[in-house]
Amino acid sequence: MGKLATALPVAWFLLLAADSTTLQSTRVDLLKDWESGNIGRRTIVALVDSECPEIDYELEQWCSDLQEITNNRNCLKLPFAEQPRLQDRKHAMRRTTYLAMFRRLVPALSQLGFDISAKPLDRFLASHRAMETADILIVAEYTLTEIAFHKELGHARFIVVQTSEIGTIPRLACEFGDQRILAFLQHTALYPLLENNGPLIDDQRLMAWLDPMNVSIQMRQPEITKEELKKVYTVIPYVYRYLHPLDCGGRKWFLQLQPAFEKSRAEWLLPLEDRRYDVVIVAAANPLYPPAKNEHRLMALQMVEYLEQRHQLQVRTFIRQPTTREFFDTVQNAKVFVSPFGHGEAAGHDYEAILNGAVLVKPNSMRLRSFPDIYSGGYSVSCQSDFSDLEQVVMTVLGHLERAQALVDTAYSKLVRDSSVENVVHTLGDALKEIVSSPAATEPLVGASCKPGFFTADDPIEQVFFNDREM
Repeated sequence: MGKLATALPVAWFLLLAADSTTLQSTRVDLLKDWESGNIGRRTIVALVDSECPEIDYELEQWCSDLQEITNNRNCLKLPFAEQPRLQDRKHAMRRTTYLAMFRRLVPALSQLGFDISAKPLDRFLASHRAMETADILIVAEYTLTEIAFHKELGHARFIVVQTSEIGTIPRLACEFGDQRILAFLQHTALYPLLENNGPLIDDQRLMAWLDPMNVSIQMRQPEITKEELKKVYTVIPYVYRYLHPLDCGGRKWFLQLQPAFEKSRAEWLLPLEDRRYDVVIVAAANPLYPPAKNEHRLMALQMVEYLEQRHQLQVRTFIRQPTTREFFDTVQNAKVFVSPFGHGEAAGHDYEAILNGAVLVKPNSMRLRSFPDIYSGGYSVSCQSDFSDLEQVVMTVLGHLERAQALVDTAYSKLVRDSSVENVVHTLGDALKEIVSSPAATEPLVGASCKPGFFTADDPIEQVFFNDREM
C-alpha cells in the first residue's frame, strides 16, 4: 500500500477501479441520483493552503525512502523538508495535510460523479470566475475566518475541516448552526457528540477532563443542538500523513512508517513476547502547554515509574522528545505504549504505536472516535485521565499476552485496511453525497453573511460541577 503513495495518478486510479467493488457500487448509486435529479450538481472546491507546492509525482518516486532523502539533493525540494518559519506558524504546515489530501482524492471523487476540484487559496481568491461558480467550499477552520465574509462568496456554503488535534468543535467564524455551514469534518471527534456541550476550559472539553475544579470553566452558549450535530462527520484520515509523508505538511519522521503499509504483518511486527520493553511512554513537558496538561503527563510518568519498581518491569521513559531513531527503535520493541494527551486528544504517537504493533493505552479513549477508528473497543485500551487505574490496565495486558497479541494484530490490520485509498474515497464519498443532497445545500440563504460563533458564557463554578461519572 505504501508505494501507492508515490504512484502516478493514472496507475493509482486504475488500481481503485480494479480492486474496489464498494467504490464502483457507490459510483453507480451516485450516478443514478444525479440522473434522476435527486442530487443537484453542486460545484465543490477544496481550498488548499497557498504554501503547498504542486505534487511532484515523478520526484516522489525517487524520494520514497530515507536513503534517497539523505543522498538526493532534489528530494530536499519536497515540503517535508524542515522549514521552521512554516512549521512554527499558527497553522503549522502539518495542519495543511487534511486539505492537501483532497488533491489526491479529486480524481476518484470526480469518477463518483462529484463536480469537485482542489485549488490553492490565493489562486482561488484571485479568480472572480472561480468564486462566482463555487457552490460549496471545503475549507480549514482557520481559513473560514478569511473567506466567510468575502463579498463575492456570499452565496457559498462551507464544509469545514478540522485541522487541529483538538476533538472539541472549535470557535468558528460562523455559528455552528449557521445555514452556510453544511458540515464539519473531523479526524477525531468526542463521543458521544453531545460531549461538546460539556464544561470547557480554553474552549476544550479535554481541559475540563484534566482540571474539573478550575475556576475558568465555561459552558458553550448557545449549545449545539442534536440536529446541528448531524453536521459532524468523522471522515478525515489522520493516518494520511503516514500514507503520504511526502505531501504538503509531511515530515521526514513520517517516512519511518512506510514499511507498515508495504510489508506483511509477520515481516514488519515483532511478536509481543519477543519485545524488550514492557511499557514505553513519551511524557515530555511542553512549555507551550497549559499546566494541567503537563501535570497530566507527569502523573502518567510517575505511575509508569511506580509500575517499574513494584513489578520489576522493563520500562523506557522519555522526559524529552526522542530522536527519530530513538523513538522507532523503542516503540518497535514495546509491548505497551502509554500515550498521554498532548495538543489535543489525538496524537501521532497513537497511530505510530499501533502501526508498530504495540498495545495502545490511551486516557479516556472510550470517549473518542476517529477515522479510521482506533479508539473504539478492540483496538486500544482505555484508562482514566489521571492514570489511577493504569496499574490494573497494564498488568492485565502483560498477564494475558496471547489476548494482547490478538488485539495488536486486529488493530494493525484494521488501521492499514481502513486507511486504504478505496476505503477513504468510499467513506468520504458517502459523506459528501449526504451533504450535497441535503436541503441546506440548495435552500435560499437567509442573509448574506454568518454571525460569529463564539463561547460567551462564564457560568458560576458551582453551576457547572459534575460528578466524576459525568466529567
